Amino acid sequence: MGTIHRYPAAKSLEPADLDIAARIYVEVAERLALPAEDRAGRERVAHMIVAQMLSGERDPIRLRDGALSGWGRMKARADEVIE
Repeated sequence: MGTIHRYPAAKSLEPADLDIAARIYVEVAERLALPAEDRAGRERVAHMIVAQMLSGERDPIRLRDGALSGWGRMKARADEVIE
């Protein structure tokens, strides 16, 4: 079994990290079908990705899945409040 390596928590991101974040952001926004006008939703997605990266995550698949599951949890909580 392989070992999972995480980068130590970072206080900033390198240009290569920002390239990864941008690609994941576009993919997640497309999967969620977020309209360009949904600025708040798009900012939340970006925040989820950057927060993961600042905690040391760099794997694109885990970044994507983390943002998608974070979005799902956020929407579920919002739905509970509405009911």
